[in-house]
Amino acid sequence: MYLRKLLTPIAMLPLAAMMGGCADDSSPDAYNGTGALDVSLTVVAPEGLDVDGSAMPATGDFALTLTSAANGASHRWTSFDDYEQGSGFTAGKYTVSAIYSPLNHEGMPDALRPAFAAEEEAAISEGQTTSLLLRAQMTSAVVTVNASDEFITRFGNDAVTLHALNGGFVKPVGIAGEYNYLKAGSVGCGVTVGGANGPLALMLQSNIETRSGKLLPFRLDYDPATLDLTATWGDDGSTTIAVTKELLSARAPVITVSADILELTEHTSGDKPLTFTVEPSTSAPLANVFLSISSASLYEQGCPPYIDLAHPSESDLAFMKSVDMEVPRFEPGKTTVINLDNLIDNLEYRADGNNTTQMSISAVDAMRRTNTPVVTSVVTLPAELSVESVSDAVIGVNRADITVVSPSQNPEKYLTVKAGDTPLAIGPGEPLGEGRYRISITLPEGNEPVDVDILYNGTVKATATIRRVSPDYSVALDAFATYAMLRIDMADDDLRDIVTDNLSVWIDGAQHPVYARDTERNAIYVMGLTPATRYSLRTSLLPRPSEKDPEFNFVTERAAQLPNPSFEDVKHTIELDKINSGGRYSQTYAEIYNWQNTSSFDEWTPTKWAMTNAKTFNKSARNMNTWYVQPSVVSTLDAMDADYGVELISVAFDPAGPEIAPYRQESEPYVRYSRNIPEIAYRAAGRIFLGSYSFDAASMTETYNEGLPFASRPTSLNGFYQYRPAAANPADRGLVEIELFGEENGREVVIASAETRLSPATGYAAFNIPLSYNRFGIKATRIKVMFSSSDTPTGIATESINVKTDDDPVSATSIGSRLKLDNITLAY
Repeated sequence: MYLRKLLTPIAMLPLAAMMGGCADDSSPDAYNGTGALDVSLTVVAPEGLDVDGSAMPATGDFALTLTSAANGASHRWTSFDDYEQGSGFTAGKYTVSAIYSPLNHEGMPDALRPAFAAEEEAAISEGQTTSLLLRAQMTSAVVTVNASDEFITRFGNDAVTLHALNGGFVKPVGIAGEYNYLKAGSVGCGVTVGGANGPLALMLQSNIETRSGKLLPFRLDYDPATLDLTATWGDDGSTTIAVTKELLSARAPVITVSADILELTEHTSGDKPLTFTVEPSTSAPLANVFLSISSASLYEQGCPPYIDLAHPSESDLAFMKSVDMEVPRFEPGKTTVINLDNLIDNLEYRADGNNTTQMSISAVDAMRRTNTPVVTSVVTLPAELSVESVSDAVIGVNRADITVVSPSQNPEKYLTVKAGDTPLAIGPGEPLGEGRYRISITLPEGNEPVDVDILYNGTVKATATIRRVSPDYSVALDAFATYAMLRIDMADDDLRDIVTDNLSVWIDGAQHPVYARDTERNAIYVMGLTPATRYSLRTSLLPRPSEKDPEFNFVTERAAQLPNPSFEDVKHTIELDKINSGGRYSQTYAEIYNWQNTSSFDEWTPTKWAMTNAKTFNKSARNMNTWYVQPSVVSTLDAMDADYGVELISVAFDPAGPEIAPYRQESEPYVRYSRNIPEIAYRAAGRIFLGSYSFDAASMTETYNEGLPFASRPTSLNGFYQYRPAAANPADRGLVEIELFGEENGREVVIASAETRLSPATGYAAFNIPLSYNRFGIKATRIKVMFSSSDTPTGIATESINVKTDDDPVSATSIGSRLKLDNITLAY
């Protein structure tokens, strides 16, 4: 077990993204995914160099930085000694670095003290203490200068200037081999010589490469006889300049700067342009114009440590273009002004305190004469930013405007807005004057308020809460018996779909689940309502509805059923005793027709349903014979349950049926019936329906008065059936039709209709006929339901053609398909 130490509050705040919970001593279950880290640091002296011990840093001189590989979160301790060993962090991989970068009073690298750095990767495991050793290596280059006595006699002890092209101009500590610590990279060496017009500087060499922790020796000699000034360096580098009267008689390039030091807020330039003015020599054109830059901020943006403005490389030009820096033109004999405003406008404040940028320009003419070093420094201050106003975000649109106040000249370029760890998209900024800018951000989908952090250049400057508001929309409600349909209406089609997809429903103060959403019809459906019940309903796009949201008070429809749906209520409607059944026939082959079969009818039929018996069992028929008179609807004891069902029968009938010729037996065996089958004029399907029915035998016309008043809208018609098609028409099917009507603009319209055909079934089988309603808000006023034993439209002529029956001389009947029904229900 390790002991996880509690960091001080100051240290914990920046480490919130990396640190887990802490405990004095706890079981492994309490680690909560954290481990501990011990860090030790040792400073390694470079090999082959005799570095003065006073120049070597102590561990407390190093700054320590810990960076998470998972999310980039980091924390910096100004002194290594401030880090509390055994601190707890979330398990994972980290980069641990220690840096010592001594600066002089000008904020530039100190030539008297070398810089050191170390970096290692650490893997922290849960419940474990990880130990890490950092070995700090020298990152400075070591430069020595040795001058001959002739050189010192001619030019003096203070004539040499070293120029680290990425670190400014440095007077060497001495010219007798003392160590000078410069930034590794390109180094130049210049000498000031006496000129006819005052001191004159010569650039001996400008781009000698140095390496970290390595020695670069310079030696300077002068030959009074030849006037040659010679510089040698390293193993084989050398250059010579003849210091002649001609060289000394002309003026060197002259460079001036508009400001020696500036303090500027990041991403701003001063009230006046920062410029270098380059005036060329009087006798030689410019060979090089070096812009040296020492800037941690600009280096992070790809800035090179120096640029020869007279001969920029392709990479130099690419960087200058990226910061909108104009490439100056140097023409012989003409003064050139170099404007650095666009360059310093890219300076960014750094939390590590390295915020001094030093820039210098040195010009070298064709005779290697150069100017006295001209340097300017820019101290970068953090940009302050405040939020003036925040607009609400309309749900579905998910955009909000934030007005910020900032001295930055282009704040939206450096702004980041985050919701938690998620960066939000930012639209183009709109300057409003007086340092005010309006930015538009896009929020994630949702209806909850969003807390955002507003970061400038990666640092949180302000926070804000963006409220969600509902777009303007209207809702219409159509309540059925057990569900309700809500239709959304608004001008914006895209928003209408979003509202349809996200609208919540509250019934009697509690959120109610949405059963389905239909963006094509812009409708949502809520289920689980109770028929004939009063409700209060609100809709909202917000987490809870408000008084501004639409409200409805309504009563659901009744779950009404059809009359006598199980056919249990019956009445005695058909009673007829001993009517002829077929024609007369002989007992033998003798033509004595003294036998006549008869049949009696004693049938019950369901009440509250209309049926076609008045047509097929017409008691006023001219010839009351079973060939011509048959009931097409009767109650049956073959029920699904309880006592009764109903049977519909397709039959042949004829109210004016002709007399049937007597039948003489032809041979033995003799039959007990007449084999003569008459011509029967009509066929009819057995039908029951809601409404009333009448038949006129004289005119052979029938009247269907279909439908009953009905104020509910069912979702389906259901029931049980048996079906046996006629042998003469095995493809026949039972037919079920349902229609519901409502009133629209003063006229009756169909609001739902459906039909189905019932296939053969020897035992009771279920059927279901779904109903849908496409006329929103139109209540039902009437219902029609019809069942038929054959699949044919109504009409005596039509049915007589389409209905097929099977002639049976034994029973003297012509009967076709049979449909039995029971337990008819409406679902809601």
